[in-house]
Amino acid sequence: IMGDGITAGKNVRVYWDAVDDWDGEAGLLNSTKADKFGEFELWFDVPEATYGDHTIWLEDANTGETLLHTDYVMVRPKLSISPSAGLETETIDVSGYGYSAETEIVFFNATGLGPSTIDDVNITTSPGTVETDELGSWTATFKVPDVDDGWIYDDYNITALDEDENN
Repeated sequence: IMGDGITAGKNVRVYWDAVDDWDGEAGLLNSTKADKFGEFELWFDVPEATYGDHTIWLEDANTGETLLHTDYVMVRPKLSISPSAGLETETIDVSGYGYSAETEIVFFNATGLGPSTIDDVNITTSPGTVETDELGSWTATFKVPDVDDGWIYDDYNITALDEDENN
């Protein structure tokens, strides 16, 4: 974030969703000092958060004045897979964040991207029922399907959908 209008040489703080100490879901993300003209540049990582709109607040630490920096920051689901490839029966770790809080992942499937005829086939995960935590995050594993079950060596698109249809 780049801005101005902060008391020269004083701290500016950036907050996620609430102007308060960080509580694991909302609060202070970072701070920096404004230069002699009251201008500043401040960096932060978007925290683990649920799907939807979130606010960024700025505070002039000298005056205590706060202002809404942006209308909203939209968090959308992200799926991570490790390793990204494997042979049949090897275990793949999968995790997601940015889903709805405390909801079930109701649809976890694979679609072939190459010469495969596999289309929207459900994948069995461990645990069998995958649920998100209070921040919309989750982890699971699955085994690379056996080619004897109709799978072929190919690239597959892995999709996860929560109860609120976020994917």
